[in-house]
Amino acid sequence: MMRWEQFQKLKRTIDKSSKSTAVFGLTDSQKCHMTVSVLYPMEYSCLYITSSDTQARRVQEDLAFFYPDRVMLFPEREVMLYNIAARSMDVIEQRLRVLEGLVLNRNMIIVASIEALLSMQTPPSIFYEAIFTLRVGDYIPLTLLTKKLVQMGYERVFTVEGKGQFSIRGGILDVFPLTVDEPYRIEFFGDEIDSIRSFDIVSQRSITKGAEIVISPARELILQGEITKAGRERISKDYTRYIHETNKNRSKNSPLGQKVSYILDKLDEGIYDDSLEGYFPFFYSGGTTFFEYLKSPSLIVLDEPGRIRERCRGHRREF
Repeated sequence: MMRWEQFQKLKRTIDKSSKSTAVFGLTDSQKCHMTVSVLYPMEYSCLYITSSDTQARRVQEDLAFFYPDRVMLFPEREVMLYNIAARSMDVIEQRLRVLEGLVLNRNMIIVASIEALLSMQTPPSIFYEAIFTLRVGDYIPLTLLTKKLVQMGYERVFTVEGKGQFSIRGGILDVFPLTVDEPYRIEFFGDEIDSIRSFDIVSQRSITKGAEIVISPARELILQGEITKAGRERISKDYTRYIHETNKNRSKNSPLGQKVSYILDKLDEGIYDDSLEGYFPFFYSGGTTFFEYLKSPSLIVLDEPGRIRERCRGHRREF
């Protein structure tokens, strides 16, 4: 491909121009080959946009043939209007891995449907600030670390059995970030981190010793301090305004009243469940989307722009 004169001209045009370039007549596999050839040697990231989540998964598999460790799927977010006890963490894990990689400036190929990209996001600066590193020898009160993990979406349990959970037993903290393959066991001596080890989720036995670990958020909606307070006030005011404008005498026993009361009570208690992601605009009103996470320069590929445009219009009508 690199020896083909027409391709060299196309690559120079894409690299030097800020305008879009249209390419026609390629099969699905040829589109993937063309994309990775333009990207070679991966000096910046690429966002490959499709019209559906099914198509995105097929493209991700094809691109992974060329870059097995650099291609990541960004699936559509599950809409959670109510709290559900059992929820698959796979989609959340895939999305968080991509967001973490982007804010940490890792060059990669992200494949996503247009619908996956239109959902609101926490501003990238806040997401980046929420990521923190723990090192052996660091001093941090366990109570402060516990509060931070809860704000980042981690669930406190008696024994860690899955991703997004943490537990505390005496001076030992177990935590399983969604962006890693093994959980960590952190032993404290007072407020000092004495040791860090990975451990087996089944046997609960330590495996390897490490010097430091990186802990990323366990959900996309990051709530802390004034952001939580302001969001709570907006939810309460919006509900009160709705009652007034519709002239409806809704009691707290109505389905809507119960839902709002539940959300407000949980926020007051510092408990954040998955249904809060449906209230994104109340906490972050700036309309941040996935595109703000992309660094410049980045290559954006639109696979069949006409279908993407039509699906985007359909998404707007639905929501």
